[in-house]
Amino acid sequence: VGQVDVVVTNPDGQIGTLTNGYEYQGAPTITSLDVTAGALAGGTTVVITGTNFLPGATVVFDASGTAAACTVGVVTSTTITCVTIAHVAGTVDVDVTNTDAQTVTATNAYTYQAAPTVTSLDVTAGALAGGTTVIITGTDFLTGATVSFDPSGTAAACTVSAVSATTITCETTVHIAGQVDVVVTNPDTQTGTLTNGYEYQAAPTVTSLDVTAGPAPGGTAIVITGTDFLAGATVKFGTATCTTGAITATTIACTTTVHTVGQVDVVVTNPDGQIGTL
Repeated sequence: VGQVDVVVTNPDGQIGTLTNGYEYQGAPTITSLDVTAGALAGGTTVVITGTNFLPGATVVFDASGTAAACTVGVVTSTTITCVTIAHVAGTVDVDVTNTDAQTVTATNAYTYQAAPTVTSLDVTAGALAGGTTVIITGTDFLTGATVSFDPSGTAAACTVSAVSATTITCETTVHIAGQVDVVVTNPDTQTGTLTNGYEYQAAPTVTSLDVTAGPAPGGTAIVITGTDFLAGATVKFGTATCTTGAITATTIACTTTVHTVGQVDVVVTNPDGQIGTL
């Protein structure tokens, strides 16, 4: 490898020389990539480090399979900067070919990562104030993934605490009432969405009782009217539990239990911890 003189010798022994007229170039080598994984759609900037790269060098990701060129930008003798293009998911070779046709391959050097999918949540509803722990199940989650509830509206992050390839544990933050999309965004910017996957539930309100007084020993059947009651809601009259029966979104039937004489607050507590008080 190196520059050499070009010497022409005629039959009469006379010679002509072009000093350093030709260069024997070394084959390229690849030592590393600064980014080793990215999105299927491409668009990831990768800096390839190595030796003996030449201006005009080309780069292919997975030369032996479904080849995808990496669009080359800046080339120096030791680095090539290129931008990936679309490719199917999987790990691929990185192949650099110099203009003199010498090549080098870095085997399984880059991974085209599949986009995440969101299939289910273990908890699908919670309080407006947040604080609900949710386990999101899906595929192809990456370390560093973020979660947003309702990204297209008044977005609220879900604070991530643990990530595996198939589950993300996060805690909801404050949000207005309503159903929201759940969106997982991987560090490679690919996203997965579960449409209307979670509901922020309004706090219950208690507006009236059909019976407003009864004996201290309890046993009085009462229908409570209000809004946003949930199945599993509990009712207290002062410090005494009112034993619940049928519950709809706007009514709760319950029977009073023993309590001391006097006026009491009526408190409805939904399973998400939100309360309404008369």
